[in-house]
Amino acid sequence: MVFTAGGSLLLLALCYEVMEVRRWTWLGRPFQVMGVNAITLFFASGIVARLLGVIRLDDRRSLQLTLYQDLFVPWAGALNGSLAYALATVAVWWLLLYGLYRRGITIRI
Repeated sequence: MVFTAGGSLLLLALCYEVMEVRRWTWLGRPFQVMGVNAITLFFASGIVARLLGVIRLDDRRSLQLTLYQDLFVPWAGALNGSLAYALATVAVWWLLLYGLYRRGITIRI
């Protein structure tokens, strides 16, 4: 626990140095895009994930499993395919939120 806490503090210090001291705020832009509509991302990703698991293309496989096995496993393998699927999901959500960000749309509760 102490090792992880120390690593987290070093990462926080690095982020502080880069963002506040050196003023390289452009490095935080991708996180800002996702942070502006964070609640939208939270709810929408949960709903879409459940829908991908519920929608069945045949009796055995859901849409999520079909996307994973047919698009990512053949070229990346089972373990790396899982990582590629996760990164692709984050990239798709980022692109959708970037469209909202560019138009100045902020969904609030």
